[in-house]
Amino acid sequence: MRRRLDRLGDLSLPHYSQFVLAVVLLVAVDLAMQTGSRVEGPRRGAVSVLGFLPAGVLADPVWPAVCRWTLAVAAVLWLLQLLVPLSSWLAVAAFTAAGAFYEENLDYVDHVHHLTHGVLFLHALWYHFYRREIRDALGRGAFWTTPLAPAWLPAGALFLVGTFYTWGGITKLVYSGRAWASGVPMQLWAHLWGREGYFLRDWIVGHRWIARAGQISILTVETFAWLAWFDRRLRIAIGLVLVVGFHLVIEQMFGFLFHGNASGVALVLLPVREGVEGLIARARAKAGPPRRVRLPGGVAGRLRRAVLARTDLLGRFDLEVPG
Repeated sequence: MRRRLDRLGDLSLPHYSQFVLAVVLLVAVDLAMQTGSRVEGPRRGAVSVLGFLPAGVLADPVWPAVCRWTLAVAAVLWLLQLLVPLSSWLAVAAFTAAGAFYEENLDYVDHVHHLTHGVLFLHALWYHFYRREIRDALGRGAFWTTPLAPAWLPAGALFLVGTFYTWGGITKLVYSGRAWASGVPMQLWAHLWGREGYFLRDWIVGHRWIARAGQISILTVETFAWLAWFDRRLRIAIGLVLVVGFHLVIEQMFGFLFHGNASGVALVLLPVREGVEGLIARARAKAGPPRRVRLPGGVAGRLRRAVLARTDLLGRFDLEVPG
C-alpha cells in the first residue's frame, strides 16, 4: 500500500491528461450551452452552492448566460495554456455556477454536470499545483517532452468514477429497495417520456422481462463500480456497460444529456490512455530525432516559441531560446 501511495507522485508525459482535459472542457461548454436557463416547475429548496440566492436572481436568465460565456472564454484560455491556473479555476467556477443555476430552476435533480465537474476540478488541481513546472516547460518549449502529469490525476479520476456510480447504486437500493429493478419503473418511464418510435422504447413497454433485465444490469454495475479500482478487465467491462448500455441508450431514448457522463466514463475506464500514448509513441518514432531550431529574439521569437511549445506534440523541435 505504501509503495502504491508513493507512486502517486510519479510523473508522465502530459499527452493523455491534456487529451482528457480538452474533451472534458468541450463537454462542459456543450452541457452549459444546452442546459441553458429554464424554469421547470416549482422550486423545492436549495440543491446547489447557489441555493442561498434570492429566487428572482436564480430565475434571471442573464446570470446563467454570463456564466456560460465566461466558461467558454476561460476554456479557450485554459486550452491555450494562457493565464493558468487563473483560467483553470475560472472555468471550474463558471461551470459550477452554470450548472447550479440550471439545477436550482428544476423541480428535480438532473445529474448531468456532476461527473464532468469532478474531472474538471481534478485537472484544475493539476494546473494549480504544477503551475511552476508547466510554465517552465512552456518557456523552454518542452511542454510535450517533459514529464508533468502526476499519477494521482488519472488515479483520482478513477476513484471519482467508481465512487460516483457506486453511490448511485447504493442510493437506489436505500430509497427504493430491490423493487427499483422490478422492470415496472423502466416501463413507466419509457411509456411517459420515451421517444416515440424508438425500437428499444417499444420493446421495454411491451416486455417486462426486458425492462427488468436492463434495470438489474444497471443496478448491479453501478453498485459494484468500485471494483474498477482494482482490475483492468473489470474496469473495461464496467465502462462498456455504463457508456453503451446505460448512458447512450438513455440519451437516445429519453433525450437526457448523459453524453457528458458517458465521455467521462469512457476516458477513465476504457483503454483511452493506452490508445493515446501508443499513438504518440508510434508517431514520435516515425518523426525521428528532434531538429534544433534557433529562435530569433524579440516579440517574434517569443511568439513563435509560445506557439511551438503548445503545438509540437511529438517533440520534433529542440528550441534554442536566446539568453
